[in-house]
Amino acid sequence: PLEIRASAEVYAEFQRHRLNLLEGELFDSSNLTRIVDDVRRGKSVLVVCNTVRRAQQAYDQLKRTVDNRVATVLLHSQFNMRDRSRKEKLIRQYAGKDEHLRRPVLVVSTQVVEVSLDIDLDTIYTDPAPLEALVQRFGRVNRRRRSKLAPVQVFSEPTDGLRVYESDLVAKTLFVLNREHDKPIDEAAIGDWLDEIYAGEVAERCQREFAEAAVDFEQSCVQTLRPFAADEALEKLFYQAFDGTEVLPACLKREFDEISQNVPILASELTVPVSYRLFKRLQSCGFIVSPPGTWPNVAEIPYNSQTGLGFSSEQIDE
Repeated sequence: PLEIRASAEVYAEFQRHRLNLLEGELFDSSNLTRIVDDVRRGKSVLVVCNTVRRAQQAYDQLKRTVDNRVATVLLHSQFNMRDRSRKEKLIRQYAGKDEHLRRPVLVVSTQVVEVSLDIDLDTIYTDPAPLEALVQRFGRVNRRRRSKLAPVQVFSEPTDGLRVYESDLVAKTLFVLNREHDKPIDEAAIGDWLDEIYAGEVAERCQREFAEAAVDFEQSCVQTLRPFAADEALEKLFYQAFDGTEVLPACLKREFDEISQNVPILASELTVPVSYRLFKRLQSCGFIVSPPGTWPNVAEIPYNSQTGLGFSSEQIDE
């Protein structure tokens, strides 16, 4: 295929970030203090965690420390659409393109911030992740080049990927970041950095996983398809492929039923997306209280509009 590359001048024009690799992890007291100090200086700060639980914990600790006059917003995948839309609207208002509406904001998020949101914050503190994920996160900072070089901070720990990312991808990314520490990020070099990371054993594993998935899809889906024929096994595979389904917190069941009587399509905004793995865990632990095969799947777990789904690690390991 023909490769199309921007000119060196264009890459230089869009240079927006200076990389900082910080020792330790987010919850080290010195790192939490860094974040709070930035907020107190009037900066709009993005904190990105690799899991929902870490994001909830970070939000709780930071909100108790940051001045109440500064908007603090938690964003992750385990909010229903109604609450998530409200939060995204608030973030776009405070960190969007309209200068008259902008104001300092602290956003604590997971990977959901990597896509769709057109926001422009002053700095970021993030858990380590594969380079392509980090680049997407950096893209929410200094988006409109309001300052020459905005600092983007990546913690050096945890390095195990937190069961979200492959640990070797995180380790190889940190190796590159350590080499580029305290330098402006060269947008033209990112492709080369990715080639460096996705080489050797990593490349072989990716090719192997792709080939296995292709064969499995052909055998399980394509070869078994029949016109107008329902297949419960395929339905299960569908949810597994996208690694997601939805649950309705029991505390919202009465509201769901009331809305369903008048505007059924709006009732679905109360359901919360969860990974298929988490759903199976909730099911095995007895938290799914609706009859099998019915919709929505009602879950007897706490939910509130500020923090989303809530359960302790003692209840379920996710």
